[in-house]
Amino acid sequence: MRNLYTYSLLLLCFLFGSCEEFLEENPTTQFNKGQIYSSVDGAQAALNACYAYISNSSLYGLRLQVVLTCGAGTMTAGTTSSAYVELAKLDIQTNNTAVAEVYEGLYITINAINDVLLNLKDSPIDQVERDRIIGEAYFLRALCYFNLVRLFGPVPLVIEPASSIESAHKPRTSIGEVYTTIIEDLENAWELLPVAGKQPKGRPYNYAAKFLLSKVYIAMACIKENPDEPFDASWLEESLQSYWQKAYDYANEVYTNGGYSLVDQFNELWDCYNPYTAESIFELEENVMTGSTTFMYHYLPGYWEELPLTASSNNYGRLRAMRESYDLHFNRYEGDFRLDETFIQYSYKRNMTTTSNPGRVYYTYPYTRDNLPPTGEMSSSEELPYLRKYKDPRFTAFDANVNVIVFRYADLILMMAESANELGKTSEAIGLVNQLLDRARNTPTGRRTAPADWNVSMSKEETRQYIMEERLIELKGELHEWFDNRRRGIAYFKNILQKHNDRLNELSSTMTYDYYFGIASGSGGNKVYSLTQDYVKKNMLCPFPMVEITSNNNISEKDQNFGY
Repeated sequence: MRNLYTYSLLLLCFLFGSCEEFLEENPTTQFNKGQIYSSVDGAQAALNACYAYISNSSLYGLRLQVVLTCGAGTMTAGTTSSAYVELAKLDIQTNNTAVAEVYEGLYITINAINDVLLNLKDSPIDQVERDRIIGEAYFLRALCYFNLVRLFGPVPLVIEPASSIESAHKPRTSIGEVYTTIIEDLENAWELLPVAGKQPKGRPYNYAAKFLLSKVYIAMACIKENPDEPFDASWLEESLQSYWQKAYDYANEVYTNGGYSLVDQFNELWDCYNPYTAESIFELEENVMTGSTTFMYHYLPGYWEELPLTASSNNYGRLRAMRESYDLHFNRYEGDFRLDETFIQYSYKRNMTTTSNPGRVYYTYPYTRDNLPPTGEMSSSEELPYLRKYKDPRFTAFDANVNVIVFRYADLILMMAESANELGKTSEAIGLVNQLLDRARNTPTGRRTAPADWNVSMSKEETRQYIMEERLIELKGELHEWFDNRRRGIAYFKNILQKHNDRLNELSSTMTYDYYFGIASGSGGNKVYSLTQDYVKKNMLCPFPMVEITSNNNISEKDQNFGY
């Protein structure tokens, strides 16, 4: 696959117009699209270019992670960089560079995908290979639009490559039309993608499309249940139960026939030497070859002894967990092996290869939950939990090989449990979640007693809340939190923010020094979120990027999202 990535990267400028000057000077070197799409290798290279775009630093390689992490409400920023700070404060400006880069990156990817879909229509290549490539392209386009519509609301719907500047200026399209296109793309992907065993590792096979369809119908059910918070729901003509039923049916199909399974131990998921486990539904290759390796070092502390770091530590620990998100996990499942594999707990040691404080122990959260470390051993930046899922012991400078698991089987189990519970199948939902808890008890040194199974007598309402919290525990830092914390409406998100405010109030009575929220806070105080209806509603979406408003003739400032 890496050879194909390299080939596709060489073709990027020829396929999508990023090297105009070069082509003007050397017209004899220009690639002909008809030639590219007349061979399987050429068509595959064009598809690989789409993967390169979605994997690079504008999207899953970094910036999408910044937006979905810092602004989640249960994650935050460990840096004073303005783009991160705005997201963490939920005070995003319309010119936020991270938000704009995500928006642009998704449309660059969509344009590349549209090019593939258009040019393969009449391609003479082998039908099986042609269908596979088109199926993957439909899946990727659905994913891009699903991210766009949940982040920004109505967005321009572009399903063909722009033929002119004028044709590129499209107005914001209703979310109903966008969701219709997403569903159509995924239905096409289901029909065209190969079955399991017929795809290279890392590429989705047919049941990945039904997995994503289930997630789409969950989003639609939540819109139906919470109209205008912030999405228009008038286009949803079926009953609320109908959308939950579709979500359940698609999830059940994948659960029953998809061929995915839980790995035996939770830590196996984060072994960068063994990617593409049986639990992986869709995974993006991030490595030195793709040039998309920067996201990992934003999660980890500088010079951590488990990584042979040789570069400056200034860029580390930018993406951090909230204290209360760690507390949720610890208080519910003390002794859970997933705590060990999700967080760097209590302390870490500086690598002995460094010239600055080699071997020094740094104390970090949750050490400071109820007490303080020894004098001089604590800096404000260590008062927030570090995540440890994304790590590569071979890492030096910017070179790492850590994939992004976009979707995995545990997510499916929680989706199926959520939809089953909404349909009144609460005992079934609890049984599904207990499968994850049973797996969590497996460790390299034997079985643990924690986490214990859920009580089968829980009510539907209790189970709903527990499932949403289990998503925060099992899938911590896996880019679901931004969406999960908002999709159940304003009151639900407000409750997430209230828990943060309450935790700060507790800390303020026990800590006498400037404790760190993870953002520049001026006087040294922590950020307490506003809980007014308008503030929370505003932060249900990102601002529509000002760069798009000023450059698109069919979008004006009056089209800006609520509150911005």
